[in-house]
Amino acid sequence: MLLLIAAAAGAPPPNLNLDDVDAWEDAAFALTHGPVGKCWDITGFLSAELALYQPASVFSSSGSESVTGSGTFSGRLENGVWTSFSYAVTSSDGDLTVDLPIMPLVGAIDPSIVTNLNAEETDRGDASADTPPEEEDARSLSLSISEGDPEESMNLLRDSIDAWFSGSITTSFMRWSDPRSGAELVIEVPTSDKRNAPLLTATAFFPGGGKTATELDSVLPKRLTLGDWPLRMKVMDGQLHLRGQVVEGILLPSRESWSVLLGVFGLTVGYEQRLVYRSVSECR
Repeated sequence: MLLLIAAAAGAPPPNLNLDDVDAWEDAAFALTHGPVGKCWDITGFLSAELALYQPASVFSSSGSESVTGSGTFSGRLENGVWTSFSYAVTSSDGDLTVDLPIMPLVGAIDPSIVTNLNAEETDRGDASADTPPEEEDARSLSLSISEGDPEESMNLLRDSIDAWFSGSITTSFMRWSDPRSGAELVIEVPTSDKRNAPLLTATAFFPGGGKTATELDSVLPKRLTLGDWPLRMKVMDGQLHLRGQVVEGILLPSRESWSVLLGVFGLTVGYEQRLVYRSVSECR
C-alpha cells in the first residue's frame, strides 16, 4: 500500500496538457525577466572567480593568474530592466581592489550602468595618497585579467545567447518527471544557421505541473566558436542556471549562476559567477 501511494505521488495531475508546447514556452522564461509590472529594490550576496592562462610563446613564458572574490550587490529592477546595479567584492586574500565583471542573468541590463564600488573607492584612494610602485604594479596585475578583452568576450557571449533564443528555429518538447513530480520543457536551439549546427539545450521545470517555471538551466555545446575578427573566440563548457520561488503569487529570483571557458587572443579565460538574492521588495 505504501509503495502504491508513493508511486501515485509523482504522477501528473489530471487534465494536464503537455501537448501545448507554445503555452509552456511562454511561461518558461519568466524567471529571466524578473518580477515585472512593478519597481523592485533588490539586494543579495555574490561570489565569483576569474582565471587566465597564457601558454608559452617565442617571446614569453607561460603564466597564469586568478582572482576569487565574494561580496554583496544591490540594484533596482523596473519592468524587467535594471535601472541601477552596484556591487562590492573582497578577494579571498582580503584585497579590496578586486574588479570582477559582475552582471546578473535576471532582467535586462545595460553594462554601462553597472557600478563597481571597489573601483570608486580605489580611485578616491589613489587621488589622496601616493602608492608605492611595487604595490601599484601588484594591483594592476590582479585587475588586468578582468578588464578589456575578457570582459568584451563575455558581453559577446551574452549577446549571442540572446540572439539564439530570439531566433525562430527551435525544437521543443514536454515531458513529465515522476521522481521530481513536475513537468519539464526541453528546448534545443541551433547556435548558427549552418546545417547540423551545435545545439544549446535549455530545460525549464514546472513543479507539480503548475503554470510557473521555478528552474531554468541552459547548457551550451561542449565547444563552439563565436564572433568575427578581431574578437573571435572559442567557448567551452558554458552553463547558466536560474532558480526562483513563488511568494504571494509573484515569481521572485532566489539564486543564479553561470560559468564558461573562453579562448581568445591566445589566452584561456575561465569565469564563474554566483548570485544569491537576499531581499526583493517594492520600491518606495
